Amino acid sequence: MFTRLTDTVKAAMFTALVLFLAVAAALSINALGLATSEFGWAAVWSTTPTLAAVIMLVVLTRDGRSRDGWRTLGLHRLGLRLWGVAFFGTLLITVVASAVVWQHRLHQSSPLRAT
Repeated sequence: MFTRLTDTVKAAMFTALVLFLAVAAALSINALGLATSEFGWAAVWSTTPTLAAVIMLVVLTRDGRSRDGWRTLGLHRLGLRLWGVAFFGTLLITVVASAVVWQHRLHQSSPLRAT
């Protein structure tokens, strides 16, 4: 479809596509009654970014037709030297977010908490 796009435009398209798929996934989870099955909604919800990446590569930008297009995702190597950054960065963000929630007692007023 779109063959000559800048990286900024591709990023904006990807973000919009992920948001659209997230809303569609939330509505599907609700309509199909998957909210009671933790595995069911987690499987549907967690596949939206992957599905968006595949749609971007194969349908919208057609970059997925060549090997170099898939290389932009970093799928041609493991990237072991950055695994520590990915793991500890995620851990740090999770710990800080949890500390903020517990410090401000936001966990007590959760609308999802079972009564």
